[in-house]
Amino acid sequence: MKNKIILLLATGVLTLTQSCTKLKETILDESSVTGLTEKQIADGTIAPVYAQLPNIFLHTNLFALQEISTDEAILPYRGGTDWGDNGIYLSLHRHQTTSTDPNVRNTWNFITQSLSRAVSAVSSLQSSKDPNAKLYIAEARGMYAFYNLLALDLWGVIFVKEDPGQVSKIVRGTEAVEYLKKVLLEVEPQLDNTIGPGRLTKAAVWGLLAKLHLNAAVYNDRYAASFTFKPEDMDKVVEYTERSSLPMYMHSLPIIGQSSMTTTTTTKSTFLL
Repeated sequence: MKNKIILLLATGVLTLTQSCTKLKETILDESSVTGLTEKQIADGTIAPVYAQLPNIFLHTNLFALQEISTDEAILPYRGGTDWGDNGIYLSLHRHQTTSTDPNVRNTWNFITQSLSRAVSAVSSLQSSKDPNAKLYIAEARGMYAFYNLLALDLWGVIFVKEDPGQVSKIVRGTEAVEYLKKVLLEVEPQLDNTIGPGRLTKAAVWGLLAKLHLNAAVYNDRYAASFTFKPEDMDKVVEYTERSSLPMYMHSLPIIGQSSMTTTTTTKSTFLL
């Protein structure tokens, strides 16, 4: 009995000794910003705003929704032995797609996630002391307008939200067009044209404004019996496209594996993804 008591006491002492050990944890991931410079924090805040671009423009997401549904691209079905995918691409071709289609669902999720990241970045960068903070805020706001323009083009809605804690306001039609125009015009003077492909520039904003004015008649009311493309909108299209050395367009090029390309210096690099 005495041996059992001694054994229990010894076990208890060992347990208390181990539980009181002070752990010296070395943090190896991004869970702490301790020791990071203001530049590193700012860079880490803006990066997620752009992170989903490759996924959005993947051939099975936005590309499929826009190209397959309009016959700009044709997917070889080959009797169901290749790219059958339970008929989802046939449905796109026939305009019989439902909300359960993975192309629709994934594109929607990537766009709305990117919108959320842009709002969070703008909020976080307000208190940043990094010299690039003002530029990054303009980029995040501009990308917020860009992602909303994708949503407007695909589904006729945009999401208006200024604070991460707010619930987004759903806006359609003329109000949506005017809101996007306002945001793009506000950020354009603060953007840079020398930051290379993969980030929002002044020239990219000119391209987005040109697209907004070009399609304004449809964006204002996509269910109208007929569309009137106003001369003042067409004048704006010409104005914004002429600001660049070439007519505005957007490339969709994979960044990985393009190390041999010299796109960073070409005047054609308006907004490379």
